Order: sequence, then structure tokens, then C-alpha cells
Amino acid sequence: ARTSAGPLGQWSAEDARRLLGLEGRAHVETDAGVQPRHTLAHAVSRLAAADIHLAPHDLSDLDSTVLASCALGVPTVTTRFGAAAEILPGVARLVPPAVTLDASEGHRLAIMDVGGAVRELLELADDGEARRETGTHAREAMRRMDPAAVAARWHALLEPLTRA
Repeated sequence: ARTSAGPLGQWSAEDARRLLGLEGRAHVETDAGVQPRHTLAHAVSRLAAADIHLAPHDLSDLDSTVLASCALGVPTVTTRFGAAAEILPGVARLVPPAVTLDASEGHRLAIMDVGGAVRELLELADDGEARRETGTHAREAMRRMDPAAVAARWHALLEPLTRA
């Protein structure tokens, strides 16, 4: 299972699930659970079945599962770092990093704040209306980011200039 380090020491998603008492309500997908036979459709169906997606990414790039879960309307909790901090405010629940570290080749890493993640997860787990609102907002925001929708907005903006 993926493990993160923070001011509270080492923790894993399994630890968080157990400590929050969510054994019967939460499934932890690990890297070991990904098999070559699994398809994109399998991954999407797993995300679509989730009530909440916790994605504590630690690199500045954006995990594609975060975008997919938002597009599916699954409330998503991820680290406010890198691309997520730029693209997802108001779309996903963003938890600040507890610490950022210098990595190789000028890259930075961010370790999600465990307490912040727990607060967001508990709020969403206990409040069905918050889950629905967060998921609906995420789905609508991702529709606006669809390449065809963006192209149509650009066309509407630039088309009058071509007539001049």
C-alpha cells in the first residue's frame, strides 16, 4: 500500500481507513491491486463506484485518476500542490501539504497533511448532501474543461474578430 510520511510519522491509506473506523465503508486501491488485465474501463468503474476518492499525490503533476473521479462526479480529496492547486480549486477538496521537499532534478514533493485529509474525509463521509454537492460541482467543472467546450468558447470569442 502507498505510504506517506508526515509530521505524525509513516501512515498508509489502510492505517487511515482503520483509524477512521471505515473498514466496512472504504476500499483502498493499492498499486499491488493493479493488474495488467485491468483495463481503463475497469479503473473507471472502480472510481465511479466510490463515494469519495482520496488521492494524496505528492508530485507537481496531476494524477489522472483525480481528473477522472472529478469528471465522474466523485468527491475527490487531493493535495493542494502543483497542477492541482492551479486547476482544481473549488472542484476537489484540496488539503495543504504538511511539508514540501526538494527532490532530484529540480522537482518538488509534497506530503499531504494527515489531519487535513482526515477532516475532509470525515466531513464528506458524514454528510451526504456535501458529497452530492461536491460531486455535482466537480462534474460540472470538468464539463467546462472538456476540449470541445473550451474550443467552442474560443471560437465564440474569436469569430467576431474574423469578420472585421
